[in-house]
Amino acid sequence: LQNPVATARLDIINNINDNVFGTAYAKFKIAEGLNFTYNLAVDVRNRALTSFDTPQYGDAKGVNGRAENAFSTALNLTQQQLLNYTKDFGKHEFSILLGHETTDYTFNYLNLHKVNFLLPDVPVLDFAASYQSSRNYMREYGIEGYFSRVNYDYDNRYYVNASFRRDASSVFHPDNRWGNFFGVGGAWRVSQEKFLSDATWLTELKLKASYGEQGNDAILYPNSTTRNYYAYRDQFEVVPSDGDLAIQLTYLGNPNLTWETNANFNAGFEIGLWENRFTLNAEYFSREVKDMLFNTPQPPSSGNPDLPENVGDMINKGVEVTMTGDIIRTDDIGLSFNINATHYKNEITRLPQEDIITDQFRYNVGGSVYDYYLREYVGVNPENGNAQWYKDVLDADKNPTGEREITEKFAEATRYKMDKSPIPDLYGGFGVKFRYRGIDLGVDFAYQVGGEGYDSVYWNLFDASGDVGNNLHRDAVSKTWTIDNPTAPLPRLDTQSQYQNGGSLSSIRLIDASYISLQNISLGYTFESNVTDALGVNSLRLYALANNVALWSKRQGYDPRLSLTGVSSNEYSILRTVSVGINLQF
Repeated sequence: LQNPVATARLDIINNINDNVFGTAYAKFKIAEGLNFTYNLAVDVRNRALTSFDTPQYGDAKGVNGRAENAFSTALNLTQQQLLNYTKDFGKHEFSILLGHETTDYTFNYLNLHKVNFLLPDVPVLDFAASYQSSRNYMREYGIEGYFSRVNYDYDNRYYVNASFRRDASSVFHPDNRWGNFFGVGGAWRVSQEKFLSDATWLTELKLKASYGEQGNDAILYPNSTTRNYYAYRDQFEVVPSDGDLAIQLTYLGNPNLTWETNANFNAGFEIGLWENRFTLNAEYFSREVKDMLFNTPQPPSSGNPDLPENVGDMINKGVEVTMTGDIIRTDDIGLSFNINATHYKNEITRLPQEDIITDQFRYNVGGSVYDYYLREYVGVNPENGNAQWYKDVLDADKNPTGEREITEKFAEATRYKMDKSPIPDLYGGFGVKFRYRGIDLGVDFAYQVGGEGYDSVYWNLFDASGDVGNNLHRDAVSKTWTIDNPTAPLPRLDTQSQYQNGGSLSSIRLIDASYISLQNISLGYTFESNVTDALGVNSLRLYALANNVALWSKRQGYDPRLSLTGVSSNEYSILRTVSVGINLQF
């Protein structure tokens, strides 16, 4: 018995979160320019969740009510010891930093699940007759690192820095726990040179370049969003077996697993003209990932689940440009703009095998990590409304001849590596700020041009083969083929197969992921000194702020911002918030 309104009112969800965060430090001066600092940070998070599905309506009616109680506690303790030395002599300035830090994380979780409740509105587990499931586990994770940094500046013109880190993670086997990472950088303020002293129009010109490495130890369980803190170990679970206990392998560990390294190279320039009324910052970047952490699928014949490995390398190369300009700059009126844009390409440079296929992507050396691998949708047969797909023409030995033909049988369609990806051609933001005496107004936008999303959520609303009462998208009526509408852009509804419309792993699910979003609007008024003096305050400002105001994209309901891989999910879009307030300074 379905009654969505009554179910929403009668279901019970109580979620209690207690968060305590504290920091402390102690600083000691050892000698002139030499200081020692000890930092401590503690983060404690407790959560208690009670979820109760009413026995009167909905999917819990058949089990006479369903309740779940979940409890978790997390403790994160970070300690840091820093030794810092600074020295200036003449035009020379330098500083040296030596440090050590540790992070210890502990997480405990308990979940209980029961059905068949005595009372329809009391989610107390002792009032339920039937146990359904439970889950209890603990996670421990630790990081330790030693690091150093040297900065040098000569005459506020030449800058050099270098850094080195040595980190260990409990995710890896003790023999492979430590990793070494370094970075170097430099900058030259050309505008400070004597040969440009007469260029009064030039406010700033800086050339800069840097290279730095970072380690990554985060690896997830296969087909999960849960992090694996014990990836080097084989992991098991206890399961029942004919009334006795049995141990079952659930995760194959790899003691040879080690750090993934992110190597970043940047080179560019900054320029400011006419007292920085116009600024331009342009950079070329190359971001290489070495020894990528990946759960490599194992052959079914091996009987083993996925194996975590350092499987390959990939690189992102691109350019990033930021511009700002003051169109009007006076004491009473100000009008300025800002815009930034980024373009990049992704390339796989090393793999352990010729290719790897995961869901809708196929990985090859020379290709992208986000290259779609799908059945290619052709269109609608106007005679019968069937969806049409491409398939390879095979020779007598069942090898592709290079030619293709059309089929209306989804199972016969060939999967192809598409020349399409969720990676956009361009993305960034832009904004305008206006000021008139005490009034200020700011408007900021974000945008993306190009890229293809994979919208499964939309196409699942065309599945007419499900239970009676399932929702269908309005496009299932207006845009699908019928005898009266033979030129419709979408195939006919088919109650016998969910693949007739929007077949899984097919290009019909791709959608242009371009968008423009109105990110923020801010409006404020700062009172003049005669008002603040009369009130006895230093400053007074009233303001209103709206975030995530609007989104314009290809399809209403599909938010391209929610997924880097372009894959849609049943998630709420980013919440819109509106706030008003007063800033007072005494």
